[in-house]
Amino acid sequence: MAVKSAPTADGCTGRDTTSRRHLPLKVIDAENVRAGRVRASRMGKRRAAVLIALNVLMIAHVIQWWISGRTVSPIEPSETMYTLRDGAINAGFIFFSLALLSTLILGRWVCGWGCHIVALQDLCGWMMKKVGVRPKPFRSRVLMFVPLLAALYMFVYTPLEPRLFAPPPHDKFPGFSNHLMTEGFWDTFPDPWVAVPFLFLCGFAVVYFLGAKGYCTNACPYGGFFGLLDQLAPGRIRVTDDCAQCGHCTAVCTSNVKVHAEVRDYGMVVDPGCMKCMDCVSVCPNDALYFGFGRPKILAVQRTDKQGRAAWSLTGREELLAVAAFAVGFFAWRSIYDAVPFLMALAVGGIMAFCAVKLLHLARRRNVSIQNIELKSGDRLRPVGKLFVAAVLVALALTGHSGYIRYHEFAGNRAYARVNDFFYQHNMPEEVILDSPELPRLRTAEFDEAVRRGLTHFSRCEDRGLLGSADTRIKLGWLHFLNGALDESAGFFEAARPMVRPKLRGTIDFYLGGVYARQGRIEEAVLAYSSAGEGGTYAFAALVKQGDLLAMLGRLPEAVEVWRRVARIAPRFAPAHHNLGAALRRLNRVPEALEHYEAALNLMPHDPDTHFEVGDLLTQLGRGEEARPHYVEAAEHYRELAARRPNDAKLHFQTGVALTRLGDEQAAAGFFAKAVELDSRYREFLEGGE
Repeated sequence: MAVKSAPTADGCTGRDTTSRRHLPLKVIDAENVRAGRVRASRMGKRRAAVLIALNVLMIAHVIQWWISGRTVSPIEPSETMYTLRDGAINAGFIFFSLALLSTLILGRWVCGWGCHIVALQDLCGWMMKKVGVRPKPFRSRVLMFVPLLAALYMFVYTPLEPRLFAPPPHDKFPGFSNHLMTEGFWDTFPDPWVAVPFLFLCGFAVVYFLGAKGYCTNACPYGGFFGLLDQLAPGRIRVTDDCAQCGHCTAVCTSNVKVHAEVRDYGMVVDPGCMKCMDCVSVCPNDALYFGFGRPKILAVQRTDKQGRAAWSLTGREELLAVAAFAVGFFAWRSIYDAVPFLMALAVGGIMAFCAVKLLHLARRRNVSIQNIELKSGDRLRPVGKLFVAAVLVALALTGHSGYIRYHEFAGNRAYARVNDFFYQHNMPEEVILDSPELPRLRTAEFDEAVRRGLTHFSRCEDRGLLGSADTRIKLGWLHFLNGALDESAGFFEAARPMVRPKLRGTIDFYLGGVYARQGRIEEAVLAYSSAGEGGTYAFAALVKQGDLLAMLGRLPEAVEVWRRVARIAPRFAPAHHNLGAALRRLNRVPEALEHYEAALNLMPHDPDTHFEVGDLLTQLGRGEEARPHYVEAAEHYRELAARRPNDAKLHFQTGVALTRLGDEQAAAGFFAKAVELDSRYREFLEGGE
């Protein structure tokens, strides 16, 4: 279909688009926009108002949470990961789902009208144009796939990872739960000292190096899905026969879309980078552009005989260099010192790719510039070029050092995972390991090697890193504990504690309580467990252990109160009922003790210790017939555990005791003999008639 040639309101002359030869278009720059040769977009101020209102609402959301302590969960697409992985339905998941569905109909509009990062990028672009800098897009054939790969990592691999690789029962999907309201609004966001550089890097620095909306094009994972779904959307920027190919639309587009060429070739905009900002529609002197519905991109028919050549920024070799530099920058900086989040590392990788290509240009070309700054002119490196080279070399040195640290973190984490696998195999969670006397007899050469490797790699991170890492110090504390180096363990846990957020300190206090108890610092352990009991993953387990230590100190009434508190606020936490039953039995309050033991048994129907205690209490109450099934259950489960943990002396001894209660002296003798063989201290129990 031919496009009618006609003079435009601004004096531009159109030409017949059926010609096989596409003349290059001189894109009108910002100076021409200001001079009136391209009219200003009416949509610019409207969209700015929408994005400003969006940021005001975000700030109000944070303030409301800060004041009240509870609010709607973050309306942030990344929260979708927690819905898909943990089943936590939150506001971010609902928003992202609606955004994806609307994109299937209206195209990629959410980015242009509802993203705070786009608002920052557009602000940066506007400021740069005010000082005469029009950022040139960094067009890479390969890096354009980074957003989609990042999206697949965040929303496909991350939710599937525990299903595929975690040991049972952690490999099961927990089911959906309501997390629309939260008290931990900032829990999944970086600390302010990281968030501010993150926003500066993604909203401003990326625009200077990679062009307008450079983060959207080369890094944003949400854009990866939006761009993919945009190809299926019937809603697009389309053109009438009144188009004169003046190029005003391309001149004002802040998404680097060659609007004039695409509407010429396809009758619509097909670039997935189009964010429906509507600037092109607003400035068209012939009102030839409009937003409408029709064929989606995947069904688009080319209208001209020859498609205009894509203006890529890089040659094939430069593409390889850019990909290598991106990968090195991304993997070296991601999570370094617990500071650089995933989305920020993507921006770092993109800037590293740009700088690597510019270094190559400086080595091979006579004239090199970045935006409007000349780095090299006529084979001569200008002072600003020397400064650029020096800055890039410093950045590369820091990246190399970060890569070294990240390698040792990776190797240390592999060893740490092997240590955890050992505990999973022996059904020993942290709360059991902390006070288990059996660990030395369960260790294997493979386990000891994993602990040694973990200590070696994490120690190099600690000793040679520029900053400390709380995660590294926590793991060093745990590995030193497993190695019996209690002073070093306590030191690393204490060093890590002030580095983490208050809500996470409970976990460290839980570990410290166990270390202090092993060191004989019982009063300090009681305080540490009390602090851990205020919140966190191990809050209830910490209070149970606090009660254990209080009982050991002879402060049994205090211990009973602690366990009652746990049973009251967490009635389904079985260890509280079990320990409360044991304490009440010591106080000779047998009926109450039995009540709590039976409550624990309802929650842990296969726990042999609880079955054994219930059997003893029923026997004490003269209910021997009711006691026997519990001894049978205890003996069977003890046998199973002893078979899985053949070096656990305590399990063999307990199996023997349970069999004795059943009158099977012959079978019990074999287990007693094995217990004595593994730990001679059990001989004293047997000779003493225990």
